[in-house]
Amino acid sequence: MVVGVGAYVSAVFGWFVGGGMITAMLSPGVRVLPSDILITAVFWVLAIGGSVVLWMLWRSGRDLVRAAAWWLRAPYVLGHRPRVAAGWVQARTVNTEPPVLARITTATFVFLFGIAGVAWLFRDPTAGLGLVIGVLGLLSLACGVGQMGGVIRLVSGLSEADPLWVRLRSAMRRS
Repeated sequence: MVVGVGAYVSAVFGWFVGGGMITAMLSPGVRVLPSDILITAVFWVLAIGGSVVLWMLWRSGRDLVRAAAWWLRAPYVLGHRPRVAAGWVQARTVNTEPPVLARITTATFVFLFGIAGVAWLFRDPTAGLGLVIGVLGLLSLACGVGQMGGVIRLVSGLSEADPLWVRLRSAMRRS
């Protein structure tokens, strides 16, 4: 989780400052110094590096959560363990465990930041800074959706222990 937060902060800070510097340098009447180009390059490296790490975390996390959900579901699907009413409680209380709750909290904040960024883009799409914040919004939306998708898949794996949920889900599949 620390790597993900660090990569997200690096990507957001890099895209914001790097994009902001380019926007400022493209303004009429601005004299561009070599130090401006160097600062912009450093922040673009931060932005691209953070984005690549986020992409790799998403791909590896998706595979790990898919395997964990399968592993949690397997004893019930194969008939080695009976489904009991307590499975309902377990599938719902997992969201209050600290690692899962931290992911839900960070995903919520990142998703809200993403909505604000996209709204800013639609409010002022012609300004350079609006475009930069819009890109940050899209990056944040992707991070929020990726994190919540992992939590939802984990809870889905735990829900296999709930007999009511399994009956409802199988009834929906027949329709």
